[in-house]
Amino acid sequence: LGLQVAETIALGLHGDGVPYTKKESLEIISFNFLAMPSGDRVPCTAVSKKFATAETWTVIMNIISWSLRMLFMGAVSTKLPDGSGWLSREKRKYFRKHGDQLAGRALLLQVRGDWPFLRQLFQFLSWSSESICWKCRAMNVDTSNPLSFRICNSGAAWRRNRLSDVDVLTELRAAGGSLSPLLSLPGFVLSCVVLDWLHIVDLGVGADVIGNLFWLLITSNVYFPGSNKEQRLVRLWQRIRDFYKQFRPPSVLDNLTLEMIRREGASKKPKLKAKGGECRYLVPFAFEISREFMQTYPEDGTMRLVAGLFALLFQLQKRISAVDEVFDHEKAAEECRRFCVLYQTLQEQSPFPFWQMKPKVHLMEEMLEYQTEQHGNPRDYWTYRDESWCGYWAKASKRRGGKNTSSTNAKNFLLRFLASDALDGEAL
Repeated sequence: LGLQVAETIALGLHGDGVPYTKKESLEIISFNFLAMPSGDRVPCTAVSKKFATAETWTVIMNIISWSLRMLFMGAVSTKLPDGSGWLSREKRKYFRKHGDQLAGRALLLQVRGDWPFLRQLFQFLSWSSESICWKCRAMNVDTSNPLSFRICNSGAAWRRNRLSDVDVLTELRAAGGSLSPLLSLPGFVLSCVVLDWLHIVDLGVGADVIGNLFWLLITSNVYFPGSNKEQRLVRLWQRIRDFYKQFRPPSVLDNLTLEMIRREGASKKPKLKAKGGECRYLVPFAFEISREFMQTYPEDGTMRLVAGLFALLFQLQKRISAVDEVFDHEKAAEECRRFCVLYQTLQEQSPFPFWQMKPKVHLMEEMLEYQTEQHGNPRDYWTYRDESWCGYWAKASKRRGGKNTSSTNAKNFLLRFLASDALDGEAL
């Protein structure tokens, strides 16, 4: 693109919805500097979800793209996104005095968010559709179809059917979808849209397998004493509390109920209902207790598979968390593939709805087997910092009466951020 590295800033964009009233959620868009993954986020806008239609997002992204195009050019446009001139007399006075050149340049090189946000922004395929991936031909069908995402071995057909940007955009247009304005930006390609560990593993695959393990432990009369699920749940919770006392993880559950493990209904799949950090710090516990019961009952084939599953997940978690080691993409890819093959075996050997693989398993493979080759360790772009920042500002933006419109929500959110930033500046 002909830009000087020393004068160009690499930017990331994050979007997510967070609750800010009992009935409403706020969709927050923010930027960050990719050279500082854990640094402060800069808010762009916030929109109540009830106003965030496809048309609204198109307008917002047109404005953001217009701004980013100016950063790429290193100059302030004399025209607004709709082609009209600046209305502000002060802005025109600024142009006459300072000119239209910027001190540096910037490129948008990363977009992060959960699956619904990425789907809303880029019209990606849904997890509930037959075709589920914008990177390959994987399908949400049973294993009688060779393109099933549940086939995870190295010879899986979807591995040989990768999609290029041209393939994705051509098929999107053919289906009547609209292209995100971000795709018109210099240097921005679909590989800039990254999958993150928090949404895919800690809140997805990890929560699923932990929920299935806990359900197995409390519904069987083998592992814990007790005549029913409730009594065995008490035993399980005591073991978790003992684990917490010994290792003191920074994020813990404050209780454990049957409904947190599996909602009522014969077709409901087990999944631990907890925050991402709470699930994350239960992986070592799940590894330890499954290994313990595997050693106690060596003839138990299911527990042997489960222990192997959590050994690999725990190893992956340690690998991406290690700050003083070089991330090994090839080892992470191999461990992920073995994890998914074990998961597939568990599904085949278990009655429905237990140990059922969900489409996020495929995103986990895309992230660890393919994305890390280009983007490196998922720790460098996971969204924990984004989520905590969004959560804080959702609380700070809580409505206290007054108008509830799309413009007032965004204005109040940004004004509160500016006021807080000004106070922080005075404190320094």
